[in-house]
Amino acid sequence: MNKETTLSPRDIKSDSQLHIPMECYRLVGEFFKGDKKKTNLWFESKNPLLGNVSPDDMLEMGRGWKLLKFLQAQLDGNNP
Repeated sequence: MNKETTLSPRDIKSDSQLHIPMECYRLVGEFFKGDKKKTNLWFESKNPLLGNVSPDDMLEMGRGWKLLKFLQAQLDGNNP
């Protein structure tokens, strides 16, 4: 194998790193009763409760755990 095709451990996401975005999308999708357009729009839109950052940006910045905790609190009725 040449160097360009070799993966380092940092290139491979752990199960938990993949689980968090999937769980976030599942929770929001359930909230919008499976409406993909509304779900995608929510993830793409800046949210003032998240510091005017979109949920997609939070996931890209590695802040998925914080987003997941936020979603769980909102769905449980624990508004900030």
